[in-house]
Amino acid sequence: MGLKSGSNPKPFWRIAAAKARGTSHVKVGLPCQDDYHYQLDREGVLVAAVADGAGSVALADVGSALAAHESVRILSHYLAADKHEPDWERLMRRTFEETLSIVKKEAKDRNCGLHELSTTLILAAATPQMAACMQIGDGAAVVSFQGGDILTLSAPQQGECLNQTIFLTSSDALESSKFSLQKGKVVFMSLFSDGLQQLALTLPGYTPHQPFFTPLQQFVMNRNTGECLDTHEQLSRFLDSPRVNERTDDDKTLVLAALIEK
Repeated sequence: MGLKSGSNPKPFWRIAAAKARGTSHVKVGLPCQDDYHYQLDREGVLVAAVADGAGSVALADVGSALAAHESVRILSHYLAADKHEPDWERLMRRTFEETLSIVKKEAKDRNCGLHELSTTLILAAATPQMAACMQIGDGAAVVSFQGGDILTLSAPQQGECLNQTIFLTSSDALESSKFSLQKGKVVFMSLFSDGLQQLALTLPGYTPHQPFFTPLQQFVMNRNTGECLDTHEQLSRFLDSPRVNERTDDDKTLVLAALIEK
């Protein structure tokens, strides 16, 4: 699924992605408990994920890494095998189910409780014609369409109590997961963990904070290549900069993708 071969001009994605350990984690010697992963196919389909391990559990970094990497791998595999227009919600729900099974196997192999691998998960896919997302927990995904403002594709999920979130490992996680799909000419997409929510979203409606995203969109669009190590390093320095750390002491993960036509 994706772009028709021979389309002219041919779009491609420029991507910048990074994570940074929160200052609160640095102080107590904890690792970064966020993770991300993304994959592009030859047809112009981008699949990306951001996961945030629960700060109170011992293997949060393991859980987030498994969730991010495996969900992208599984969904990309399904898309490669699907020769028709995908049923995005069905494929993403199946992906979440299989990802959870992998996390459960990891807990069994480590002889630990499933809760020790607790993590949120945001999984998104974008083509030049649409963006889809499924989410469990906090963090968010935003998207911008040609000629329009940036919109919230998927907003943070909160638990029953204030400051409580839902995890992939929660008993009702799959039933609580939220799916969204927006059609249109996608030109920019971003996924981020909850460490950036105060900077990136405006309450009460979780609307994107335009002054936060505008320079980031320009940054990724102005790169010379689709994959550039320096781009990721610059984004990592931004996430660990004083101006960001003054606003949040949590781990921070940010994935940026801009569609470029050449």
